[in-house]
Amino acid sequence: MSVIAFLLVLISAFSHVGWNLLAKKSKFSIPFYAIICTVPAIFWLQMLFWTPVDYWHLPCRFWLSVILGCLSEFCYCGAIVGTYRRMDMSTAYPLMRSLAIPMTMGVSAFFGLGAALSPLAKLGMMVVFLGCFLMPLHSFSSFRFSELLNPGMLFVLLVSLGTTGYTIFDSISQHILAEEFAEISKPVRSLTFYAIRCLTLIAILWSCILLIPSQRAIAKDYIVSRNPTPWYGGLFAVLSYPLVILAMNYVNNVSYIQAFRQLGMPMGLILGIVVLKEPCTLTKCLGCALLAIGLIMTCL
Repeated sequence: MSVIAFLLVLISAFSHVGWNLLAKKSKFSIPFYAIICTVPAIFWLQMLFWTPVDYWHLPCRFWLSVILGCLSEFCYCGAIVGTYRRMDMSTAYPLMRSLAIPMTMGVSAFFGLGAALSPLAKLGMMVVFLGCFLMPLHSFSSFRFSELLNPGMLFVLLVSLGTTGYTIFDSISQHILAEEFAEISKPVRSLTFYAIRCLTLIAILWSCILLIPSQRAIAKDYIVSRNPTPWYGGLFAVLSYPLVILAMNYVNNVSYIQAFRQLGMPMGLILGIVVLKEPCTLTKCLGCALLAIGLIMTCL
């Protein structure tokens, strides 16, 4: 894990916590997420007018990877809506983020994507997973495996699968860009890819909204009422995922990115306690400590 990648993911984590805090205070929906994604799409659209990347002549495998990544994120969005209808956000969010770590490690290892992880890095990522898993518990005695066997956990798994999917496919897309345009700088390639990805994603999201009457009504309500919350969330998103996309160019295995994206968990915990007045428990503090230890192990 390079220092550049670490700093990029760290800054991204601050931005990610920003729009998630706004989402926590609002009723999350597909139109809400679509608006959040539309703001960075508009902001980064200018990349496609001056980029030296000849995106019209990219191979079909690149476009297939982009579409599959965006479909994975669409599934992620829909599953989040289903999760929050059945579980508290303070419980569901750490579980969704933690499960994506071993899933990404497993998929990367199975398909031979990137360099092999060292034993210490693998152990560190599993410690991060354990830390994230502990955070939503009220106490150690309150944990029951039977509590995980509920409909909400099915949506949590779908969210984690979606996160794993778009992380893997976005990494593959950038590898293809690097093969085709090795002479172009990493930031320009990454932002060009992100602009393409944004347009593809919002096309999928808004098409779904237009086809489903209930979603059209929610979107219309946001526009008519001039609710600024999702638009503010979009401002945070302008830097959130583009920095993650760029950081992928500075690691030899995308599992590092998935693990270090959990840097937002302690930030979210602190903001949740200070801003949303959520309780501070021993399990949350221990989970944060394990997360920090795991990330240090992964760095080493």
